[in-house]
This record gives sequence, C-alpha cells and structure tokens, in this order.
Amino acid sequence: MDLFLKNGLERSFSYRHHPDPALWYTARSETLVLRNGWERCVGGTEEKRGPLPQSGWKPAGNFPLEIRPKEEKSHILWLRTRQTVPVSWKGKQISLAFPTIHFQGDVFINGREIGSISLWETPGKLELSRFLKPGETFELAIGITDYIATLLPGTPIPPAGIYDSSLRTLTAAVGHFPSGGYAALKTPPVLLAEPEVRTEFAFIKPRVSGKKSLDLDLELVNHSGKTRDVTVECEIFQAGKKVHAFRAGHAVLKPNTLVKLKKEEPWSDPELWTPETPVLYELRITLRSSGETLDVRRERFGFREITIDGPHFKLNGEKFTLLRLQPDLPDNNVLANGSPASDTLPLSLSYRRICDGRN
Repeated sequence: MDLFLKNGLERSFSYRHHPDPALWYTARSETLVLRNGWERCVGGTEEKRGPLPQSGWKPAGNFPLEIRPKEEKSHILWLRTRQTVPVSWKGKQISLAFPTIHFQGDVFINGREIGSISLWETPGKLELSRFLKPGETFELAIGITDYIATLLPGTPIPPAGIYDSSLRTLTAAVGHFPSGGYAALKTPPVLLAEPEVRTEFAFIKPRVSGKKSLDLDLELVNHSGKTRDVTVECEIFQAGKKVHAFRAGHAVLKPNTLVKLKKEEPWSDPELWTPETPVLYELRITLRSSGETLDVRRERFGFREITIDGPHFKLNGEKFTLLRLQPDLPDNNVLANGSPASDTLPLSLSYRRICDGRN
C-alpha cells in the first residue's frame, strides 16, 4: 500500500498508515533522523560523569545503543556522531529532539556542553539555533547516565556494573532490573527545522457523546523579532481529500510570546475509530500572514471518545474490555528446548466488546 497520497503539491496521510511509523516528530517534513554514524565510548567507574572523552571511541553499531553489562562496567555511556545541517533549513529554528533516553543525557555540540535532557522530559527537544548554521557539519556527543540519575538525593550510589536499587529510592520509572537500568539511547534522536512563527502544540479532543464535535487546544509561538497578525486555518483530510474544516481564526503574536487558542467545530458524520475499523484523519493547521504561509503542521488522529461508566470503560458510548498486552509465552515461560522464553516473542492484544452489562 502506498503510504503517501498526493494532494496537489502537498502530501497527506493515507487511510490507516503514517508515512513512516518509525518517526516520532511528524508535524513537519524538515526532519533528519540520526540513525547512522554513531561511535561509543564507556565512561569510567566513577559515580559522576567525567569530561568528554578524547580517545577510546569505537563504532556503535545499530540502534538500540546501550551499555553492554557483561563486558562494560560503568554508569556512563558516551555516544557521538557527525552530521550536516541541510542548507535548505536557512531561516528556520533548529532543534534536537529526543523521543526517549535512559536516563539522563548531557548534550555537547562541537565539544561544548549546551544542555541536558532526562527521561521524564521526553519526548522533548533542545534548541540549537545558537550553535548551528545551515550547511554546517558538526559533532554531536551525548554523555548518558544510567538509572543512578533517578536516585533520590543522598542515596548511596551502587558500584559501577550493579543495576539494582530499592523502588523507594527512585524518582522515575526504571522498569525491571537489571536491564531496565542500563544507560541507553534506544531510539535515534531527530534534528528538526521549524518556522520561527508556528503552531508549537495541538491537542485534539473528539467528542462522540451528545452532539459530535472536534475540540482543539492550540499553542502558537512567535520567535521572530516582530509582531505577526496571523490567520489560523484548521482543515481535516482523509486519504488526501479534505472532508471537514473549521472556521478560520485570528491571533496577534507579539515577539517571543506564546498564545493559546481553543477551537470547537460541530461534525455530524465523522467515521468513528474502533479496533475493528481504525479510521485515521489528518488535522492540518496552517498559519498565514499578509498572504504568506508561515507554517503548516500536520497531526494524525482517530475520532474516538473513551469514557467511564461505573465499573465499565466505554469506547464511543459502547462498553468494552481491554485485556493484557503480553508475550505469547508458554504457560511455564520456558521454550521447548528448555531455554527461558524471550521477551522479544510476538505480542498479542486481546480485545473484547461487551454486548451486555453482565461482564
């Protein structure tokens, strides 16, 4: 199936699929996923991260990139890569976005430490426009600290190579020890180019009960040096065809400000999302000023509403039960050859619609 459908000069999401399911940041097309060219270097046995290593780097291989506990004893994993900012990104704000990180990453650009990001701040991004220019080749390095970055202040730091701690000492979700505590970059970070005036955030709220409608919470930002008077256009597409539209809105964005907008639009006949019919729409938000298109942001969504009725969940007004998502493991969690069952076995999701109120 084609993952893109042409709509004039613009592309639109298809009926069920996203253009690239591996992408986290899909609102705009100017993205560079940093999958390749990584090197790794393990930190020492000290409790705190040291300076950026000058030697000892080796090819890192493919993602996920994480500490190798059988041969590496350290709470710190260093990663680095060299990348080039596309020339076409001139005039855009450049950011480095992290879908996730385990558990704290200190970021260096050309040897200079410029900021950090932690697991509980992801997905999140760091603004790099002060440090990078379009067409420039740069070195990105990340010093990643494992689960000890989540320990409560005053908690004794376990020796390097030990991945265990009382749950009472943790300030963030770590997962099962030992593997849950490794220093890791499991998903590639993404270099983003975004307009100075843009829709920074869009929260989509379909309403099914009562009168069907679509509510939007928008955040508009202006990082330029002048006030912009913008028209806000919100349109809904399905398989490349426009199927619905909001009344155009208006906002005055002063320099270096954020403006919040709320919009609500009746929609009498949307196709509802269910597990049996996973219909997806595309919300396209366009900002214009004096005839100039400043920004186009795209968001994928299904028209669905989940509510609670006493002990029951309801999907689009109908009772339903979601059962556990778990590996298809034998009853004794041991494979036929006697080895432990792997957590990489296929997953199954059981879904059961409740036809009456007895279940």
